[in-house]
Amino acid sequence: MKYDYELVRKNRSGISISISDKNKITVKCPLSVSQKKIDEVLEEKSAWIEKVILKNSILHNEHGDILNYRKVYVNGTKTPFFNCSDRNVLTDYAVHVKSKRSLKSLFCDMFSADFLETINVISNYLSLIPQSVTIKDYVSRWGCCDINNNLVFNYKVFMLPTDLREYVIVHELCHIKHHNHSTDFWGLLGSILPDYKKRQKRLRDFDFITRLY
Repeated sequence: MKYDYELVRKNRSGISISISDKNKITVKCPLSVSQKKIDEVLEEKSAWIEKVILKNSILHNEHGDILNYRKVYVNGTKTPFFNCSDRNVLTDYAVHVKSKRSLKSLFCDMFSADFLETINVISNYLSLIPQSVTIKDYVSRWGCCDINNNLVFNYKVFMLPTDLREYVIVHELCHIKHHNHSTDFWGLLGSILPDYKKRQKRLRDFDFITRLY
């Protein structure tokens, strides 16, 4: 199958293929690799390429209003989004911001206090106490726990439904005991959230949000 793609030749050891959210295909390859070899790799990866393209197309059909910044998720609900307003305010009916960069401060002002209190309640209940909790803007992740048990959460968790936000919290708290994704880690998470696999799967449907704003 033939694909339109951007070819980037550079000093590297192998060929890689990446596909953007908008289905732009980029092929990076060594300086001396032949076109025949590139075509062979594209053919080998064609099933994966088609899968990603289809997934992106479905995403745009279902969430075009989010991707085009006409709406924004607030606690799992699509809400009209007005960028370049003269104020930063969240009402029951819409989100107004002076710029997309203002979204973080607005959401943190509105939701961080309750979020931190929720973490405090859950962590004490589970006896998994973080050293600190910080909220910031991450790309491609919802949160992390470092080796010193400092937790950092993506402010975009405020866009998630309550049960998925709870999953992210508990997931990171479990890393206080297991700093990996070992069998013991998943066992601990499952003992706390028996339905964690279903939540994890649903959370993937929101992953594209981490790359916005």
